Amino acid sequence: MRFEGDASSDVLIKLPVVGGSDDNNSILDWLESPDSNEALLGSDKYILRKDGLWDCYQPPVDWFGLQLNPVFVHQIDRSNIKKNNKVSINIVDGRTDIKNPDSASSVIQQVMQQCSFEGFNLLTFERNARSWTLSSDLSLTLSVPLPPFVPLPPGFNTIGSGIIGLTCQTRARDNLLSVKESYLNWAAAQVANKS
Repeated sequence: MRFEGDASSDVLIKLPVVGGSDDNNSILDWLESPDSNEALLGSDKYILRKDGLWDCYQPPVDWFGLQLNPVFVHQIDRSNIKKNNKVSINIVDGRTDIKNPDSASSVIQQVMQQCSFEGFNLLTFERNARSWTLSSDLSLTLSVPLPPFVPLPPGFNTIGSGIIGLTCQTRARDNLLSVKESYLNWAAAQVANKS
């Protein structure tokens, strides 16, 4: 069974100015640097693996009475940043930990621990006269392996996809606000370092 959701959001970022020019602290410079990793990953709990991928511990998700704690394996793809003003954060693997597993039956626990995630967050940015427009297109799919002939209530798939969709809306907006704040903090530090 697959539960799918997606969302789009955008935010306006005013250009900070250093010494009369904003070219020295552009969002492009920040997105290319490792200083943007935490904001791009969307989590303050992450571990860089030896293979260059990131284990990212996501905020919990309420799922039919259970609290799921997803851990996504992310890849930050900056290959299109200069050509197309895009950065993609891809989920290449994932797992789900269940908080308070005693509250769920062992069958539900086993099924949820075998579920998998796919998705991406595509960030695009466009320069305007005195600002940047930063946009996010976020997509997430949760695949849950169910044994054949498991009786499910009517609308179960629709409800599950609705939960994923609402989660995507919240995460897309919250992540963009975090990216904006992180970028502005970085730009302010650039100003302070030049003073």
